[in-house]
Amino acid sequence: MRIPKQNIEPGEWQCEPGPFGRLYRVIGNGAIEYEKEIDGLPEHIFFASKEVQRAQRKADEEREQQEAAERAAKRRNCPFMDGNGTCTDCKREACALFIGESCTLAKGKAKTDTAGRFCPLDRYGRTCRTDCALYCDGCALTNIFTNYLESEEK
Repeated sequence: MRIPKQNIEPGEWQCEPGPFGRLYRVIGNGAIEYEKEIDGLPEHIFFASKEVQRAQRKADEEREQQEAAERAAKRRNCPFMDGNGTCTDCKREACALFIGESCTLAKGKAKTDTAGRFCPLDRYGRTCRTDCALYCDGCALTNIFTNYLESEEK
């Protein structure tokens, strides 16, 4: 006995929910067919005009750069941390010196830029860095000491 094949029409293309949703369509009894990828791009983008492809790649690169900048802005190094040279990330809210959005020692801008100078707090002999938790256009500790000396002179 022979069973005749059913002619099943595939459904309309739909997009998965979420920011990285792929195109798919339902075929038959719950079977799903995803859109093909060519050179890492969905088929509809690959065959789109070159301008659309460039715009898509540029948007992706800008998003990646923005995400990297946000990650870098959140990550600050603490000169007091002993991470055996590997992890000196600021502990933020877990630290007693961290109140609000930043380290309490890093209030106000420094009077001189100290980037690249020797840091006496860093036990590994590194220089003053712009990703330090105490860096505010220069080492914020210089403000504390210069403000103290200025108040003593008055």
